[in-house]
Amino acid sequence: MGYGFLIIIIFPLLIQTQTAADDSNPRYNCSSTSEKYAKNSTYENNLKNLLSDLNNKSLDHVFYNTSYGRNPNRVYGLALCHGNNTSSSNCHSCVKFATQYITGSCPNNKAIIYWLDFCYVKYSNVDFFGHIDTDNKLTLVMNPHKVTYSLTAITLGLLSNLSKKATADNHMFARGKAFEPRSGFDIFGLVQCSGDLSKYNCIKCLDYAMKQLPINSTNLGVKVVTGSCVVRYDSYEFR
Repeated sequence: MGYGFLIIIIFPLLIQTQTAADDSNPRYNCSSTSEKYAKNSTYENNLKNLLSDLNNKSLDHVFYNTSYGRNPNRVYGLALCHGNNTSSSNCHSCVKFATQYITGSCPNNKAIIYWLDFCYVKYSNVDFFGHIDTDNKLTLVMNPHKVTYSLTAITLGLLSNLSKKATADNHMFARGKAFEPRSGFDIFGLVQCSGDLSKYNCIKCLDYAMKQLPINSTNLGVKVVTGSCVVRYDSYEFR
């Protein structure tokens, strides 16, 4: 699968006032090579059951992956709530919204990923569990305010340290902060991998995501998401 790299600007007011299920910033990728399923087919029925399962499990799981049915109509899927979204009700609200709208974003596609600010849902007719997905990727400018100097060194240092912590964490998640001496404020960071990845593939995915950060960036907030991991930094302590 090949997709163009997307850059989307999201203004801080939207980010800070959004609820977990807010649909103001849904983003999705439809596989250009994906097969189509027929209406009322076995695959569609399996997909409905899978999405229902992902929705239900999000009540008490930050990450959940499963499959439904038998080949050639088997469907694989997962839901991941961002580790900074600690409220189970927020996680469930986000996954519920995603599972309700994901199929309509790319009608009858057998493979889709649907991102929201606090979670993402993904499904495919191909077993992707444990594999790094960098075909699905985008960059989000979370905070358009800028400084007059590059934040690359301090943000990469922070995110690199967090990546090491994430691979030692059961949820493959870490967040922290680093002091920016030129400005006198803290830079906050977050990294997270999908729970189906090995620690080795987690660090590979995070390394890849960090390399997608804008070179010599002066933006105070940037987020890179793929189909397997997320990295983000900002000048305020985001959820």
